[in-house]
This record gives sequence, structure tokens and C-alpha cells, in this order.
Amino acid sequence: MRNGHEEARVLLTVGQLSEPLTGRHWDAPAVTREVSARAARYRRGGLRPGDRVFLHFGNRLEFFAELLAIWRLGGVAVPVDSTLTRVELERLAETVTPRFSVVDDATDGALARALPPGVAVVDATESLTPADLPPAELPEDGARPSSDALVLFTSGSSGVPKGVVHTHGSLAARWSALRGELGLAAYARTLCLLPTHFGHGLICNSLFPWLAGQDLFITPPFRPDLLLRLGAIIDEHRISFLSSVPA
Repeated sequence: MRNGHEEARVLLTVGQLSEPLTGRHWDAPAVTREVSARAARYRRGGLRPGDRVFLHFGNRLEFFAELLAIWRLGGVAVPVDSTLTRVELERLAETVTPRFSVVDDATDGALARALPPGVAVVDATESLTPADLPPAELPEDGARPSSDALVLFTSGSSGVPKGVVHTHGSLAARWSALRGELGLAAYARTLCLLPTHFGHGLICNSLFPWLAGQDLFITPPFRPDLLLRLGAIIDEHRISFLSSVPA
């Protein structure tokens, strides 16, 4: 309660998720089921509001389901560059003190095991049991606008990683400003080629359209062979928008 009034919740409306290179696809109901199952798993594991969760992978369907499941319980997602060395990851863990560490089938197991004792390792690609799939709808969201949502790291000018904290309120304000200035029509079928541990790749290129109900197509980042297929991907999937970097 704040000033006698309950603080407004953050509303999410998901679109469809697709991986053009693998052909994998989740429609909105499938996303809801995946998020509900993963949230139930985190709840059983003891995730509490404010707990920070390392995401060691990105740019795949499971990343987005894990992200929303973390938010659903009021947790804080910390996307991690998968190319970090063991020393860099240990330094990051000292700063962030994660409660969970989420990996996929491509994550270096030695890196995940390098985290401090007490950090629970979760495999995002592990099969979920029928009991993990409640027929629940995605709720309004368990986090409040003033709650931390993301910690994104940048090396900055010093070369030492610096964490930038984004609250649910600051994210919602950015998306609202983008929508007011740019609308949504151009983002109906958005392609993300950027890493999801990048602020722009995650917040603007991916979450802005997807959490406004638009369809998101996600590929591995910075793959040279992907550039040769980019035109075909755009045509085949009728991509309406993509964002990239100059280099």
C-alpha cells in the first residue's frame, strides 16, 4: 500500500514467438502455459520478490518465458553475456548475488558451477512435467512499477562491467513513449538480430513490440552466415521491422 492506495500493477500482453532458423514457434496461449509452468517451478524453488536471477543464454523462446516467469513472482532478471569468462562471471556474481542461475543446453556447465554455493541452477530446456503446466492465464504481473525488473550490464568506458537497473515502471514508461511516438503498426512482425543481454536488443527491439501483442521473430545474434540468409528470412516471414548495429 502506498498513500492508502494499492500501487498499480504492470500489465503484459504477449504476442507470438518464433525462431526462423529452427522453425520453433509458440503462439500466445503456448507462451502463457510456458510462463505458468516456469513460475510454478520458481515458486517451488523458493524465489521471492527482489531475488535476482542470472539468465546465461538468450535469443531463443525459452529466454522470454523465463523472463516473464521471473517477473511474475517479483524476481529480477539479469541477462548475462554467454561469452563471459569464469573470472568475469564470478565478479558479476559478487556484485549481483543471484538466487538462481538459468542455463540452456549450450551453456558451459563449468561456468554455471563457478557461482557461489546456494545459487540454484535451473535448466531452461529441461522437459516440464504435466504437473508443471497448470491451465492458468497470464496474470496482471506480480511486480509493481517501483520494483526492479532488469539488471543489464555494460562495460562502459572503464572496461569494468556496470549494472544498470531498470524498474517495471521505467520500462513501461519507455514503451509507452515509443508507442506514442512510433505507433505499433510497423512492428507487427518484428525481427531481433541483436543479443538479448543488450539493452536495445531486449528492451526496444524485443520487449517493446512483443509485450504490446506483436509477433517477435528471434535469431542468434551476430551470426555471419545469418546475413547471407537475411533477405530470405525477411521475405518468408513477412518481417515488418528489424533493428541492427552499424558494424
